[in-house]
Amino acid sequence: MANVKMFKLPNISRSITDKFLFSKVVTIFLFSIFLIAIIIVGFDLLKGIYGEIRLTEERRETEIQINYWKNILDKQSNYRDGYIELAILEYRLGDKGKAVTYLQDALNTDPNFGKSRELENLLR
Repeated sequence: MANVKMFKLPNISRSITDKFLFSKVVTIFLFSIFLIAIIIVGFDLLKGIYGEIRLTEERRETEIQINYWKNILDKQSNYRDGYIELAILEYRLGDKGKAVTYLQDALNTDPNFGKSRELENLLR
């Protein structure tokens, strides 16, 4: 029996479990970063959606105001302030051509009105 050797664990057995534990920590860390990134992107997406809803609502309100002023000008075609309001509202919507047309109507109605000249300088 003196010739029988005892079975010993290899010297690297401790490093294997350390590497496995390190691998778990890295995995949890990377998963946490991924989760945080998803949350940040989600909040940014919500912010964009709410911004789009707000812009759509503002555009709708501006179009309601445009219809209001058009109805007034249908009844009183020489109302210079109505043309100026329409020019400003169309400019807000990004239609510079219509804004210039309404400004021209305001200038034709009252060429000496200061607000018309200010708006004319803005639209150039």
